[in-house]
Amino acid sequence: MDNRAFTQTTTLTNTNLHLALAPALTPHGTENTPTFFDGTLHQPRPFIESLRLLGELPKRTYTPHQRTQLADPILSAHGDCLAMEAFSACNSVYARIVYTADAFDNGTITHGTTNVDITPLLDSTLRTITPNDTVGIRIGTTGLDLTTKTTHHTERPVKLPERWIRGLANASALSRTLTHRCTLDAGATRRLLTTALNGNGYLHYSRKQPRLSPHPLPGSTHIHTLARIELLRKLAPYATGLNIYGPTDPNPHSPTAVTLTMNNATATFVLTPHPARGFSGEGALLTEINQQHLLDTAPTTYHFSSHITPNPPATTTELETLGIIGWDLNTHHFFHRQLPPNHYRNHRLEQSHTLTVDWIDTPPTGPHVARIKNYRVEINPDYCTCEWFRRYETTRGPCKHLLAAHRDHAQRHTP
Repeated sequence: MDNRAFTQTTTLTNTNLHLALAPALTPHGTENTPTFFDGTLHQPRPFIESLRLLGELPKRTYTPHQRTQLADPILSAHGDCLAMEAFSACNSVYARIVYTADAFDNGTITHGTTNVDITPLLDSTLRTITPNDTVGIRIGTTGLDLTTKTTHHTERPVKLPERWIRGLANASALSRTLTHRCTLDAGATRRLLTTALNGNGYLHYSRKQPRLSPHPLPGSTHIHTLARIELLRKLAPYATGLNIYGPTDPNPHSPTAVTLTMNNATATFVLTPHPARGFSGEGALLTEINQQHLLDTAPTTYHFSSHITPNPPATTTELETLGIIGWDLNTHHFFHRQLPPNHYRNHRLEQSHTLTVDWIDTPPTGPHVARIKNYRVEINPDYCTCEWFRRYETTRGPCKHLLAAHRDHAQRHTP
């Protein structure tokens, strides 16, 4: 996140885990030495494997020639739970793992948002922890007089990629369009995740077996590149089930999601329709924000809540666009995370403001027709002769020409 840096490395010494954090945004402002949790786990493996999963995901890409852009997972403390989020390097997979307070043996969860430092050295160390180990966990940078304090000191810049901010907005908006399709029991979940996750198709549950069909079936949802859920294999031994989400009408042009349930925890993966389609480019909120002025902070009454009330909150579109609130598929509520003040940038939206709209025909009924550069643009219903529309129509949000036409039409007809 902007203008913040880790001042310690994440370390594990004598079975005490210390997660190095960047300065945090809390209800009381920015804190350079945040402490979100200090307690113990007598059965640490699910939490340890969750950390390893989130450290690995930003390195994974599911498209060829995609450059890896490392980023530190986002951690939010909501008072009643800890939530960790990350994207794959190709931006086509969004993961959110939530542990409730009951998952920990003792300690108090406070409130705030920051980045977690998960280093390759830590990953190799975490593998040595056995299921019977009792691990002390301190999430914060205070109290470094414990056995976790080392002589190492690093000053590593932390920056939340702009692509992640757009991705958080679209992942939330697209998640709200999904409905529950089917549930796998614990055995079926393990069978699915421990087999070869290859191919594309409609995932469904039949005769207590997860199956992949080339055709849509009742309760199925389409997943392109099933390997995108492969990292959930790390959590398969602790799974109590798997919920699958998709559109009511299953089709290969919609996002999908899976939530692996564990005792006192959930791990949700939301997938774009295709690995080549990153969440940052989906444009799920472009129509709504086309004519709005965006806020840069959330109302203080949200206080990092994991269940924002009322639901949906006021100014949903603005706050969702800035990544300040997100949608939880499992609770069907918005949650609050506080990101540093940022100026939302969408290149398609920015480019639409540079275009001149020349109206050709604006009848009382039927489509209104305009010429923008060399393209014919129609609204109500929407149509454009540009390459973007030919390829995606409006499945990834409107093209820049439609954005410009709708905005110009609304301005002309506003009393």
